Amino acid sequence: MLLREGRLHRLDCWVLFPVADEYVEILSANHQTLSSIYRVTTAPPEVTKFALDKRLTYGHAAELGISTPWTSIGSSLADLEAEDIHIR
Repeated sequence: MLLREGRLHRLDCWVLFPVADEYVEILSANHQTLSSIYRVTTAPPEVTKFALDKRLTYGHAAELGISTPWTSIGSSLADLEAEDIHIR
C-alpha cells in the first residue's frame, strides 16, 4: 500500500516516521523496499529487533555491562506466581 501510494502520488523522498512499535516492525521489515521511494527513519530488522524484543534488549545490555530493570520471563501467569512475585 505504501509503495503504491508513493508511486501514485510521487512521494519521492517523503519521510516515514513510525508512531508505535507495530509500525516500527512493519517499516523495519520492509526497509529496503520502502527506501526506494521514501526516507525511512526506522533501522533495518537486525537493529530494531533489540528495541522490539525486550528479552534481546536486556540480554544485549547485560553483555555490554549495562544495568537493566529486574525482569522475569514466563509463558503464563502461573510461571510468575511460581517465582513468588507480588502482582498488584
